[in-house]
Amino acid sequence: MGLLFILPLTALSIYAIVSINRWLRRGHYDATWFRKFRISACIGLVLGIYCSLILQYNVANRRIAGFPIPINFYEKQPDDSWKQAAFPAPIHYAALITNILCGVAVSLVPLRIAGFLKENRPQPGEYPPNKP
Repeated sequence: MGLLFILPLTALSIYAIVSINRWLRRGHYDATWFRKFRISACIGLVLGIYCSLILQYNVANRRIAGFPIPINFYEKQPDDSWKQAAFPAPIHYAALITNILCGVAVSLVPLRIAGFLKENRPQPGEYPPNKP
């Protein structure tokens, strides 16, 4: 059941990363754009690792680790201790990889938006002033 949520998000993240890389290569952008791509991807990797391994948030009497797909659930016991509900290993590792890929994809979105705006900006002299 968990793979029904994990696989589409993984596919979407991989598609976003590959399509942005392909867009840069086909557009014949200079080296600064590829440098920005690598820096953004590294920042996204750090963001993905943070969201996968460090981020925890509380919901009622439960603590959830991992975002956007939960990696672990902890339930508060009456003696104020936390009991971990374990996922099967394939789902756990698939969710971990998906969270990291989502972090990379999210960090590349501003680069794609900036490139879109650069491509669609009117060039000087492209639109002549109003003529009678």
